[in-house]
Amino acid sequence: MSEEQLPLRGVALPLSRKLTISVDWKNFATEAAEAVASFFIKSSADAGVSGFSALVKAFNSVAVAQTPSEKAWSLTALSFAWAVGNLTDKANLDPEQFKRIIINCYEIAKQEVDNGEYYLPDSFVNYPNTIPIYKVMLDFVVKCALESQVNMKDTELVFRHKMDISFNRAVFEIWSRSPAEYKSILEYFNSPGAKSVELDLNWKAYRARLVHSFDVIPVFGQENDANSLASLYIPLRATWIEEEDSHILRVADGIDIRSSSKIDLLDNLLSTWVESSGDNDALRLVGGGPGSGKSTTLKALARKYAQREDWRPLFIPLQHIGIDSDLRESINQHFTQKTDGAFTQPPLARPAIENGPPLLLIFDGLDELVAPKETANDVINTFAARLSSLIAALKGDGSRQIRVVISGRMPAFQAAGKFLAPPKIGRLEVFGYLPINNPELVGQNSLWSIDQRSEWWSKYSTANSLSSTMPPALEAESLAGITHEPLLCYLLVLAGYATKDWEKAADNPNRIYAALMKNIYDRGWGDGVPKRHGPGRTMSLADFLLLMETIGHAAWLGGDTRVATEDSFVSTSKITRAETAWKLFIDDNGSDVTNLAMNFYLKAAEGYYRGFEFTHKSFGEYLTARSLIAVAESIHDLAERRVELAMIEWAKATSTGQMTSEILTFMRNEVRLRCSESADSIGKIKDLKDAFVVIAKESIDNGFPIENAASWRSQEIRHNNCEISTWSILNSSALSIAEFLSKKDAIIDVGWKSSFDLRNIIMKLSATANMNIFSSCLSYIKAEKAFLYGIPFFSGDFRAIIYFT
Repeated sequence: MSEEQLPLRGVALPLSRKLTISVDWKNFATEAAEAVASFFIKSSADAGVSGFSALVKAFNSVAVAQTPSEKAWSLTALSFAWAVGNLTDKANLDPEQFKRIIINCYEIAKQEVDNGEYYLPDSFVNYPNTIPIYKVMLDFVVKCALESQVNMKDTELVFRHKMDISFNRAVFEIWSRSPAEYKSILEYFNSPGAKSVELDLNWKAYRARLVHSFDVIPVFGQENDANSLASLYIPLRATWIEEEDSHILRVADGIDIRSSSKIDLLDNLLSTWVESSGDNDALRLVGGGPGSGKSTTLKALARKYAQREDWRPLFIPLQHIGIDSDLRESINQHFTQKTDGAFTQPPLARPAIENGPPLLLIFDGLDELVAPKETANDVINTFAARLSSLIAALKGDGSRQIRVVISGRMPAFQAAGKFLAPPKIGRLEVFGYLPINNPELVGQNSLWSIDQRSEWWSKYSTANSLSSTMPPALEAESLAGITHEPLLCYLLVLAGYATKDWEKAADNPNRIYAALMKNIYDRGWGDGVPKRHGPGRTMSLADFLLLMETIGHAAWLGGDTRVATEDSFVSTSKITRAETAWKLFIDDNGSDVTNLAMNFYLKAAEGYYRGFEFTHKSFGEYLTARSLIAVAESIHDLAERRVELAMIEWAKATSTGQMTSEILTFMRNEVRLRCSESADSIGKIKDLKDAFVVIAKESIDNGFPIENAASWRSQEIRHNNCEISTWSILNSSALSIAEFLSKKDAIIDVGWKSSFDLRNIIMKLSATANMNIFSSCLSYIKAEKAFLYGIPFFSGDFRAIIYFT
């Protein structure tokens, strides 16, 4: 709200700091400053939860204020302390300097309040940053920051904008946690919110959190420059198909581009739909590959409607939502029990629905649903049924409006299209940065011909004070497959490949992830830099990589390549042989597993358990691929001597993890990267392939030893996971051996005993697992006289040695 929009004095609550507040202001300011400084130095996670806890502790010495005026002042002081701390650069913060600024700021504010000139306007109920005393305090902090050059990486205008957002969030977070404490403020204004204060404040706090997360919290990799999503975000395009039987013009990243394909900006499509009056058009699906920008677009949508009072957006991360029970109950439990968030009351409780504005439910990550061990189609079918019931319940008699957006990777998106059946324009596929210069399409809409890489670079270079000239890597044809995807384009720049050695990145995208890993390590422990004083201060590069791989592997075994619990990490460390590295880390930092979150693009996992969550799923997939190869290498000697023991170890490492096309691609690229960089690696990969031929033979004859399976069905699923992981290692090895050694050495000969053996495996795996994964691993398999008639191949890779008769 601008100054021109502020209400006239009208109903206003004078601020008071009467003697009934028993507090030593100098000591309070010191305690608050130290709490903020301590938290922001030690943690890179979002301070929305722990930061408040630290400051509330500092306020324990303050006697409970009796009057609304006194309460208003205490709420303002506490919120301002958090907001300033939230924007203080964590890496270069000087605690003493920060403490002095806060102490002096409170002293000035205290004097101004004591003079009786400041008041709380009734606009405070919805816009806390309209408090005049807040403006006085903000002016003082900005002045001090400019004079001392503390944490002013943003321009003054941007800093003030972020402070407004942070202050609003702080007020609503604190208020919603203690609604009874501040109820008298609402009653003073005779606010309607006083009648349902707790739930209303919950929603205000949640709205403020959505805006704060998008506009203030730095994007991973931008912590030092404090660049948020808002600093780098550009609206993406989306396509949809008007007529299914139109002819295909090209296939781009799994997306069919047809003569009837339409394109528009995804933001515009979603906003127009949300605000339309059609009650029967409640659903939109948003699909795309990993890193295509789905989640970022939906966060931007949530942020947009969080700033409006006529909608209630709820951003629901599906990796935390179970579907084995009522969906409404699962969502309510997530926000009230599994997260230390804004909601103390269920957001989808009946009063919230009946008395509030329309709901905008944003389900992100359909492919990450927490579900019983079912096939992907079964999971999505179950979710679709529960979602339909939820929508019907929320609509009631049909008078209430609701909008539902669901995002997912392409296989999940396509399955959802069948089970949920939205209209054609409701199936939106995110399109990347590159243009399509097809005259037939461009003639219909010029958006097809736009190269969004230049638009993105303009925002990125401005935010990071770089040259506006686009780097050669972003224009290179050989890197088009990487720069087309928003995440990979960003990682390419972040890893340092935008201006040099980009040809290497074009040859193998794993180089980008490897460079990021090395850069993260070098930032704290590399040669020529000050050694880290916090977690991991003596950690070697090898141990750093091993621990990160263990986190990824633990997440995968738990059914999700994004989230790992503390228990799963500790148990997986035995599989990855990371126990010694973990013990060394503990010796430096204690046994708090969340300390590891500071060393990579991780944050403490939300929920009632302790653990990690990757900022993007692809990081977990990359680390899982590395770990699977490392575990395979660790048992390859054992396979030739004691194959039964090797199979036990491999089953522990793979039985509860489901192979995906993304992990398989990372595995292939990782093996290929090693072979391209070292002649010795080629021989080691050849040995690895030979060892896993022995394991494959044994699995065909006798199967894998599966432990702790609760049922026959569970045992079958785990056995199939082991088999597909085995063939993934064989395939990754064979492809690189064929490229760097010879096709003859790449041949996989497991000695089939029957012409039906291969067919039997394919039929078994096609019924219970992702058939496309296994069928893409059939290259270089020697299978003379294999009988494969009637096999349901959805896709396959039949290079070189495989014979059909």
